[in-house]
Amino acid sequence: KDVKYLIINEKSIVSLIGLAYVNKRLRKAIPNIANEWFGRLSVLLCGDFF
Repeated sequence: KDVKYLIINEKSIVSLIGLAYVNKRLRKAIPNIANEWFGRLSVLLCGDFF
């Protein structure tokens, strides 16, 4: 319950489909805020952006 950030390292290897899957799973894991993107967690994408 105390998790506020989701850190994804090496953003360059995560596809849009992968991010959509993470979003879907977080919405199921936190059902009382299922209407919020990524279960209302702050998502930090790290890595090379090229």
